[in-house]
Formats: sequence, C-alpha cells, structure tokens
Amino acid sequence: MDEKYKKWKGVERDKINWAPSVDTKKCNGCGLCVTSCGREVFDFDIQLKKAVVSRPSVYDWLYIL
Repeated sequence: MDEKYKKWKGVERDKINWAPSVDTKKCNGCGLCVTSCGREVFDFDIQLKKAVVSRPSVYDWLYIL
C-alpha cells in the first residue's frame, strides 16, 4: 500500500472499524440514509420504523487498500 494511504486522518486504517452502522437512538426513521447510500447498504425496517444495515460487506474493499 502506498504510504499516503496507510492512515486516515492520522489513524492507521487497520485500527478503524469501517463497517456501516445505524445509531438507533439517533435514527428518526426519515429514510434518508436508505435512499442516499449509493452502495445500497441500508434497508428500511417497517416494523422498527428505522433504517437497518442489510449489506455491510459492500465496504469490505476498504480493508484491501
């Protein structure tokens, strides 16, 4: 890996949890993350009335850098 990509904002990339998540305490159920995520990571759970992470593995490529 090129030296300039080994860190993200001063933190080593392998120390960062890149997996997407939803803070259910902060989620108001607007669905913006579901509709705006270009990688289609999120779905909307109608019963919970919240966004949920359905496909976290689409970000696995970040570990390869």
